[in-house]
Amino acid sequence: MLTCVIAIVAFREPKSLLFIDVERTRGDRTLAHYDRVAHRPSPFGVCPYEPDRGFEMRQVSRGAMRPLQASQRSISASTPSRRWVLSERGEAATMIVSVMIAEAATCVAIVALKSPELGALFLAAGVASGWRWAEAHKRRLQAHAERRLRVANTLLAGHSHREAWDAAKDVAASACTRALRNAALTTLAWVALGEQRPRRAREVLRHVLPAAAVDPYTLAAVESASGHPDRAIATIDRARHTTPLGRDAVRLLVELHANAGNYSQVAAIAREFSRVLGVHDVLLVVRALESAGKSELAASLAFRKRASLGSHSTR
Repeated sequence: MLTCVIAIVAFREPKSLLFIDVERTRGDRTLAHYDRVAHRPSPFGVCPYEPDRGFEMRQVSRGAMRPLQASQRSISASTPSRRWVLSERGEAATMIVSVMIAEAATCVAIVALKSPELGALFLAAGVASGWRWAEAHKRRLQAHAERRLRVANTLLAGHSHREAWDAAKDVAASACTRALRNAALTTLAWVALGEQRPRRAREVLRHVLPAAAVDPYTLAAVESASGHPDRAIATIDRARHTTPLGRDAVRLLVELHANAGNYSQVAAIAREFSRVLGVHDVLLVVRALESAGKSELAASLAFRKRASLGSHSTR
């Protein structure tokens, strides 16, 4: 019985996700020119949720992940190979044989030697060995999935959407933790956005569990790309009262309000999140307000920023 359980764990195939197996287009277009509701110039010059080299992927249930800058050598090293699979299955086969020997020794001890104590000892040794192998196998799968997700995010940052999709799909279909699976689904959503497929991105996010774990920045980007800027603004506004917003989310919120002509909100958000945006982004907002003819808002924002910088310098 124990041998059968270990064999199932060792040689089972990864679960399939139906939404991942649907045929996809293989274009490598980015989202920078896709936002259909952006009629006004962006304060930042590019769409703030374009997956460019400065892109920061947020892990859905554990805050933001650091920017991933792996080299091509690390990418190739992290790609699953036949050697890796064979070594894993070789270890599993060895463990199955050892557990079978333990079970056989248990039967011999109980039936032939009439020693239930010795049989129980052999059985306990087999169970402990199988349990240790199962835990180590789980840790190896988790570490491998984490490496694959880092590769997927790096490929996404380099606009290699097809390869990023395949790598993230492997993680989402693997036997990893829920948090890592949600992070892989978020990466898949960004790949779909990069391929100008917001409907596919929305479908991917529906598989994030629980539903409250969906990254608000990613969902807002999907809403914006789908032509619903009001929903995108509402999504980020709900999140800003419960969780700290990252730089990309604030940039998207500023972008959305600028596209809608809500320049007072643009200035207010830039003031509130000036530390998150940084000096460079705030100056971009000031120049955008000046270009839009909102010189008073631009002057007020610039004055507040200079005053905050002066107070920090005196400290």
